[in-house]
Amino acid sequence: MNKEQLSLFQVTIFEKLEKYNDVISKGRCRIFYKGKNRNYTFISDEFAEKLISTISYTPIKGIYDSDDEDYTDHGKKRTMGRIYGVVPENPNFAWEKHKDEDGIEREYACVDVLLYTALYKEAEIINGKGQSMELYANSIKGDWKKLGDKEYYYYTDACFLGLQVLGNDVEPCFEGAAFYSLFQSMKEFISEIEKYNKSKNNLKGEQTMSKLLFKLSDDDKRDKLYRALNTEVDEEGYNSYYYSVCSVYDEYAIVYEYSKEKYYRAYYTKGEEDVTIDRKEECYIIDVNAVELSALKNLRTLVGDTYEKVDETYSALSAKVLELQNLDTKIKEQETEIATLKTEKEEAESAKATTTADYSKAKEKITELEASLETLSSYKKNVELEAKKAIINNYVEFLSDDVIQSFITDAEKYTCEELDMKLTYAQKKSNPNAFQKTENSGMIPKDDNIPSGINTILDKYEKKKK
Repeated sequence: MNKEQLSLFQVTIFEKLEKYNDVISKGRCRIFYKGKNRNYTFISDEFAEKLISTISYTPIKGIYDSDDEDYTDHGKKRTMGRIYGVVPENPNFAWEKHKDEDGIEREYACVDVLLYTALYKEAEIINGKGQSMELYANSIKGDWKKLGDKEYYYYTDACFLGLQVLGNDVEPCFEGAAFYSLFQSMKEFISEIEKYNKSKNNLKGEQTMSKLLFKLSDDDKRDKLYRALNTEVDEEGYNSYYYSVCSVYDEYAIVYEYSKEKYYRAYYTKGEEDVTIDRKEECYIIDVNAVELSALKNLRTLVGDTYEKVDETYSALSAKVLELQNLDTKIKEQETEIATLKTEKEEAESAKATTTADYSKAKEKITELEASLETLSSYKKNVELEAKKAIINNYVEFLSDDVIQSFITDAEKYTCEELDMKLTYAQKKSNPNAFQKTENSGMIPKDDNIPSGINTILDKYEKKKK
């Protein structure tokens, strides 16, 4: 498959055209779907997003035949024909589901298109016509990868070149090649070709189905490769054969050189009638059994469908293995540390339990002591209160009831000594003469034991006889 085949896809403009302004009509274009395509290409999510980012301002191109009143094909050059419209800057992109003729519903990338229907009358019939999505060949990048039992071209980069309008009698390159690859047998294939040629006698350019379809078969390729490799002719006109063809693939053939007893990949370019050898590259045939071959194929698939990356992948895997070993060592160290921490935690929890028990006992003891202290404090308070009452009673006869009552009320404020002093001071203020020294008072002490109260003091004296 060449760059041209990789750059063409069938697309369709659908929905009824609506007026955009006086000279332009707006339509909708269904472009492509993701995944495997019938032309053995594969569009990934990442590439689809990248491709859609280039859709703005893509021209709607076409070559109109006024005699047939229909569009033709791509033309020999991409510059032929007219620009009948353009994809706007804001294309109103969306993924839309559509049920195809094969009965399968697929999700297509869809955008708005603007058509110059006032400038070109033929632009009015573009709606519903076949179209080809043209990718810029120089922008296409990708690799062939095996998917199941077939190889697909996985795009990695590309941008839009145009959307080409095709006539009703034109089979787009993509759909044409894919259509005939779906037949089950050569008999059915030939039958369909005959039907097609009877109904279409005036196909143009790339639409001539015989030219498109009847190219070199695999057997023809093998024969042409054999002749292209063995070109030497002796004096008598006989060919000298140095190479045999072992296997033929899309891009190269495995060949064996007798004189050197070596195998080569002979890369070739296939024309319509001949094969050209581009270069030979030495390769090696490995003696393996079925199990070993399966393992090698799996290995090749794992490293990107090429053995060239085995060393690179092995080195990367070795680095990963070393990294995993280091991680395993760290995990074991952390497991040991975790075990130590668990032991310390259990010991701490045990110590905490002991401390909690001791704390509970101490708390109970404190409660007992506080109760005892409260009892003692109450007892002491009662004893002090009784003592204070006794002191106050000694002054009952010398102070008024109000003064006595005030001292009873405030008794808790004073110690016994302070209360006695306060009462004595109150007695002095109430009766200052009681504390004045008098001559010949006529009173003598009865004994030496003088009580604290004034009555007690006076009781210790008797009137002196004259």
